[in-house]
Amino acid sequence: MDTGTYGNLNIPPYAAKSSMPFGLELNINCWPREFWKFEPIQLDIELRLIGGGKPSFDIPDELDPGYGRFRLMIEDSLRERHLYRSPQHYCGVNKMRKITQIEPYRRDIPVFGQSGGYTFRRAGLHTLWIEFDTGHGVLRSNKLDVFIKPENSVDVSRENLRNYLSKPNAARTLFFREDLPDHRGIKTLADCINAVPDTSTAAEIHYTIGRTSLALSARNTAGRKKHNQKALHHLRIALDYEHLGTHRKNKAQAIIDKLSRTS
Repeated sequence: MDTGTYGNLNIPPYAAKSSMPFGLELNINCWPREFWKFEPIQLDIELRLIGGGKPSFDIPDELDPGYGRFRLMIEDSLRERHLYRSPQHYCGVNKMRKITQIEPYRRDIPVFGQSGGYTFRRAGLHTLWIEFDTGHGVLRSNKLDVFIKPENSVDVSRENLRNYLSKPNAARTLFFREDLPDHRGIKTLADCINAVPDTSTAAEIHYTIGRTSLALSARNTAGRKKHNQKALHHLRIALDYEHLGTHRKNKAQAIIDKLSRTS
């Protein structure tokens, strides 16, 4: 799964490669751009149709690292290139997704963990990009630089944050936005916010608790009102943070609007 430092030595640099002629554009982003390797960083993805020509374009509905045609590439601080190893793998599907100028496709994916542990093993500058096989050619995203903060100094807040976020129940909840019936993942994340209230990852924690509470609400009729209220509370707090990201802000606001109408 590792192309090695010299694996792509004879391939032209990314900047020299032309964009796809049919007008599809793939963009990635994340907030913040500096973080520790154990923080729950999400990669925002947008696939849109630009320019004139075709009013829409159909692509395989496989925009996920679990599919073979979707590749998240990482170049680390030593200039070694790696393929992100998804913890889940899916068979190809026959379903297609329509992309139009007024209806782009947006989603986020967790990139802090992969099969075998943390995604980022070294401190320093890393470059991320996506290659997606549309069936008509390979579509490449922009390149995104992120910085993995070193941990070679004493930092009590950092160690407190690591202590909570590295617990299996919390890490699972952050990655999948789901919790087990004992709700231990949500409890650990709530304890984390109380213990380290000024953490830079508080926005993602509040958002995760909100989304996970909503998922619990859908499965638990008896406790639906309580879970919906918790979801509203944490999603509203998450919206106050600038580092939440555009996609999650829009998603949080849509959930809040829906729950406010039905409550």
